[in-house]
Amino acid sequence: KWKDPFSGEPSYEDLDANPDDVLTNGKEWIILDIKTIGKFPENCTKEAMEKEIEEYDYRLQLEFYRYILRNCGYPTPDYGYILFYFIDKGEKERELKLKYNLIHVKLNINRIKRLVDKARKILNKEKVPNCRCQFCSSHKQRYKEHVKKQQEQEKLMNEIVFSKK
Repeated sequence: KWKDPFSGEPSYEDLDANPDDVLTNGKEWIILDIKTIGKFPENCTKEAMEKEIEEYDYRLQLEFYRYILRNCGYPTPDYGYILFYFIDKGEKERELKLKYNLIHVKLNINRIKRLVDKARKILNKEKVPNCRCQFCSSHKQRYKEHVKKQQEQEKLMNEIVFSKK
């Protein structure tokens, strides 16, 4: 069964999360998530960022935040935003500039409701589920690819920062 990490006792509390920021238009609460990526501006088109949103399932993250806000009684629209910050090599030595791309993301709260219900059922089981399922295998592979991509981006950042010394 799911246990509270501090007490070790079984817990049936709702899951929680913290969005980077929440905006308001006076009527609704709009989720804003911020991502920083180590890519050059020519690779940071709106289309490339939308592909990244789908590849890493950032939409699901926004949907989860929206689900929590809704359950706390805050009205939310069927969209949110992701603000991507990325590096731009400066013209001067050792200069890095940040540029950004703000992406409007359509959200579907029904998908997250199904996933949260499924997660609760799994977490409340007495026995840990078999980790050879398709989802776990797929998740492990995506995680390995994500780590590799992060390492490549860090290497690129280090080359940029330290190449002009």
